[in-house]
Amino acid sequence: NCAFVFNPRVNVIPPEPEIYAKMHLVPFTETFPYAKLFPFIYKLLLKGDTHLWSAGKKRTVFRQAGISFSVPICFEDTFGNDCRKFVRDGARAFINMSNDAWSKSLACQYQHLSMAVFRSAESRIPTVRSTASGQTCIIDVHGRISAEAEPFSRTFVTGYIPVIEQSAPLTLYDRTGDVLGIFFIFVSLVWLAAGIIWNKKTK
Repeated sequence: NCAFVFNPRVNVIPPEPEIYAKMHLVPFTETFPYAKLFPFIYKLLLKGDTHLWSAGKKRTVFRQAGISFSVPICFEDTFGNDCRKFVRDGARAFINMSNDAWSKSLACQYQHLSMAVFRSAESRIPTVRSTASGQTCIIDVHGRISAEAEPFSRTFVTGYIPVIEQSAPLTLYDRTGDVLGIFFIFVSLVWLAAGIIWNKKTK
């Protein structure tokens, strides 16, 4: 659950390479959020060979060959608010590493991909997905898939992604996050409540 970037003769151990440790762990498969509340269950999970990790503490932006990129790991690319923070920290591309082998289902793999494309559309930056039994592909800045590997095959994909300058303006979503969505949910609830009250008064 970590991404490493090595530069020959520069940062190969020692000294340490650049690293990003996954911050948003999947509950019950990568982390047990109630370990202190239910320690006996936590111990059972460990005895059952469940691999539990500690979450990373720092969002990392790697810089290689003139490209600033971050590596949301596996299902982290389904969380818009997490990914926009990478962009605010300077990322201008996403490289996603995923393993959807657990699903053994093409539908599940495409469901994951269908959420991942929004990260590029929201931030107007490209995404390269490299997966073990998942949808390996390149996503352009509009959320369109420009190249894709055949599912469940040993292969690779080649293609191009644009170099987005650091000076490029942030999108509305990167600046505000889910504020607009929360606002419209609030407005909808107020409207619904007003409609219910109005109907009761007119009866």
